[in-house]
Amino acid sequence: MLSTIKAVFQGIANYFGYLNNKQMLDAGAASVVATSLQEQANDLKVADAARQTVRADLAHNPDSLPNDEFRRAD
Repeated sequence: MLSTIKAVFQGIANYFGYLNNKQMLDAGAASVVATSLQEQANDLKVADAARQTVRADLAHNPDSLPNDEFRRAD
C-alpha cells in the first residue's frame, strides 16, 4: 500500500516537473520572438528615418534628383 501511494506522489511530482519545464521552454521561445520583433521594429525605425531624410533633402533641393528617363512620374 505504501509503495502505491509513493508511486502516485512520484507521478504527481513528475507531472508538475514536466509542466514547469514546458513553462520554461515556452517562456524562452516567447523571449526569442519578442527580441526578434524588437530588432525588426528598430530596423524599421532606421529605414523610416533614412526615407524621411531623403524626402526632406529632395523637398529642400529638388534639382539634386537626376532627370533621366527612369524617373517615376509621381
